[in-house]
Amino acid sequence: MTRVFFLAALFLSITIGLKGQCPLITLSSTSGTTCGITPITVADNKFENATKVTISENGAGSVTPGSTTNSPFSFTYTPKVGDFGKIVTITITTDNPPGPCQAYTKIFLLSVTPGPSLTLSSSSGSTCSTTPVTINNNTFSGGATNVTLTDDGTGTLNPATASNAPFSFTYTPAAGDIGNQVTITITTDTPPGSTCPAAVATYVLTVNANPSVPLPGMITQPTCAVTTGSAQLSGLPTTGSWAITRTPGGTTTTGSGDNTILAGIPSGTYTFTVTNSSGCVSLSSANVVINPQLPVPAAPVIGSIILPGCIVLTGSVTLSGFPSSGSWTITRSPDGVTTTGSGTSIT
Repeated sequence: MTRVFFLAALFLSITIGLKGQCPLITLSSTSGTTCGITPITVADNKFENATKVTISENGAGSVTPGSTTNSPFSFTYTPKVGDFGKIVTITITTDNPPGPCQAYTKIFLLSVTPGPSLTLSSSSGSTCSTTPVTINNNTFSGGATNVTLTDDGTGTLNPATASNAPFSFTYTPAAGDIGNQVTITITTDTPPGSTCPAAVATYVLTVNANPSVPLPGMITQPTCAVTTGSAQLSGLPTTGSWAITRTPGGTTTTGSGDNTILAGIPSGTYTFTVTNSSGCVSLSSANVVINPQLPVPAAPVIGSIILPGCIVLTGSVTLSGFPSSGSWTITRSPDGVTTTGSGTSIT
């Protein structure tokens, strides 16, 4: 009887000793929550009586590392959209040591909450002077029920809140915004009971100045020989290129510098605008009037001709068909002798 009791005690002692050497995993936490695609890291995990652990998951995202031989160890799960509203199981398993022990497994359950999201159709833009800008087709989701809009400009932002998606907003700059950038900040609310942070997006609006009104200067009118006129414009943008548009007609001229001469302008009354390199357009200039081309007189009509004789060494010719009003000048070719006068004829 004593021998049997001794053998039983020895067997129990050996069994307890073997179990004490089996793998064991201790996690710092067995569950957690993350929002959207925000990665979550679980640190200070440990394993014993094993040479490594393998880490796997059943989600749409990914876990790193896939294995480690270090204890304590950390692992990080990065969710994807397919995980939203689900619980991802992360499985940590030791290797299988020699002997009667089995590999040891521990589970970490991760709840992935979609969290508020906010998408703007555009993240930046520009406008000229006090011209309003409207941004359409902006969306929010992830349990958010509304967005709040604020700005750091001197103009007017409308609306201040929106509760329907897609939504639009309009910013109307004021004089104090010209030459500056206005930041419009859009923030979602946080769904009730959620620990997820609000989503935030910004729109940077550059407010460029309109160029000054171009100033007409010297005007050259058409002549008998030249059918068009020209006009000098000054006060143009001193930096970058510009484009001048003539109205009516819409003819454009491009260039740079603070003044220019526009040639080849037909008769008529015109105004001019200038567009700077930012695409901003000035107000219209004062009128520029180009007169009709001066009338070209008809060719003189040759009348009677008196030829030189023995006594009179020169001849004469009667010319008619001259302008009936004003004075005129006749130029003889080839010697260039000129004669001035008035009336419709001369000898």
